[in-house]
Amino acid sequence: MDQDDLLQAGRLRLWLTDLPLDGVDAVNVTISRIDIVHTTDPSVEGQVITVSSTPQTFDLLALQNGVRAPLGIATLPVGYVTQFRLVVSHAEIVIDGVSSPIFVPSGEETGIKLRGLLPVTACSSADVVFDFDAEKSVIENPGRGFILKPV
Repeated sequence: MDQDDLLQAGRLRLWLTDLPLDGVDAVNVTISRIDIVHTTDPSVEGQVITVSSTPQTFDLLALQNGVRAPLGIATLPVGYVTQFRLVVSHAEIVIDGVSSPIFVPSGEETGIKLRGLLPVTACSSADVVFDFDAEKSVIENPGRGFILKPV
């Protein structure tokens, strides 16, 4: 974006939070990259914009009761966000002090995808909060371990 585009740009602040999960010590997730798919025309495939490529590890269970962790800030041209992608390079669940891996389908490739149509208007500012529900998102598959299917 050039200087004139920046004057008309919209700004998104990205946050992460969670709901409680009983009987679990921690749900640790490393988000290695955050991408946004942006377009000026929602009928056309958008451009992928990387908001952050710095790995960040969060204990989702520490993000409750109004506690949020910042993920990044994106300055975007006027248009639409059609998708958020959280690339997860590592996830684990800790129960009674014992850590077990969590499989995240497409986690390391294209990431967890959140689709929608979020307008970005000139000089706008918005907070986007990714609110995990660990109780519904972490599924135990007997004999195969844990799977993360975000809700």
